[in-house]
Parts: sequence; C-alpha cells; structure tokens
Amino acid sequence: MLRRAYRFLTSKTRAEIEAAADPYFAALGYRRQADEEGTFVFRRGRRLASLYSPQLRSCFASLRVKVTGEAAEGSRVVHVTHEVQTRGRLVLAEDAGLLDAESRGLQRFLERGEADAAELLEAATRDLHRAARWKLALALLAAALIATCLLAYIAWTTS
Repeated sequence: MLRRAYRFLTSKTRAEIEAAADPYFAALGYRRQADEEGTFVFRRGRRLASLYSPQLRSCFASLRVKVTGEAAEGSRVVHVTHEVQTRGRLVLAEDAGLLDAESRGLQRFLERGEADAAELLEAATRDLHRAARWKLALALLAAALIATCLLAYIAWTTS
C-alpha cells in the first residue's frame, strides 16, 4: 500500500474547495464516492490492476480531501490523502512524485483556477516509462531463471 499525505492552507470556503475538487479530480480519473465525516472521498482504478499494469493511475486508489476548521487569519487547512493498493508492484520514487503532483495541483487549482497540466503529464509519463522498464527487466530476469533451471534439469536427467 502506498500512502501519501499533503496539506496546505487556503482562504477558500469549504463549498469552494468542494466545487474545485470535484472537476479537478474527475479530470484525473477519480470518481466521487459517498462522503465520510466531512471528508470528500474519490476513487479510481481497478482492484487487481497493480498485478498487470505498469501505470500507477490504473491501480485502485482512494483519495480523501478533508477540510479542517479555521487556522490563522480565517484560512482553512486542506488535507489530501492518497492510498493506492500496490500489491505485486514495485513502488518507485516516481509513484510518490505522481501523487504529490496531483495534490499540489489541487492547491494550484484552488489558488489560480487552473491546474499545471504540464507537470501532471510529465509525472504520469515518467511513471509509465520507468515502471514499464522495471517490469520488463523483472520479466526478463524471471525468464532467464526459468530457462537456467530448465537447462539444468535437462542436463541432470540426461546424464
């Protein structure tokens, strides 16, 4: 399980944060679920995707956005928590970077009304290529190990 947490201060109201979070996370592939105790809950991905897909975004993920009360000078604290099921998958630094970029993107979207699409696209592309290379390397290593065992078995049975 990959967990990442991010928090930031904003002067926006809870309703404005909710209104911004819905389209922002929908554009990233999340679906809004039932809220839990003042927390907006989003989900994306498939439960077993971590076993066969090189993309972190296809793995089952739960995202929670919680707005806590007043901080200094009328600002609110927004907590963004990602939980991604990564069973059977290598977790790379780029994976955490992708989730952090999504969280920072929400902050920018609240502040400026626009997301930094370039940063999100770059993080997703890095994730795809790096994870695909690791999975290919592991598959080749496994194939070499199986071939070595098979050759050793053939040599043992014929001698």
